[in-house]
Amino acid sequence: MKTDKETIVKAAHNMIERFGEGALNEVDSRIEELNRQKYSQAMKLWVKIRSEIVRHNQSVKENTRH
Repeated sequence: MKTDKETIVKAAHNMIERFGEGALNEVDSRIEELNRQKYSQAMKLWVKIRSEIVRHNQSVKENTRH
């Protein structure tokens, strides 16, 4: 499954809008469940979404410091 960067960014932002500061916890729960069910392709996608959320959170944190 190949997913473009724009789709991953949109999914990450949707999770942030929906769950706020709890977005990472929600994504982690989904990753764990997919891993348990051995849905490796879907899990890899959620890992990419998680990375984008982390990147976004770091960017926001850096911008609030300045």
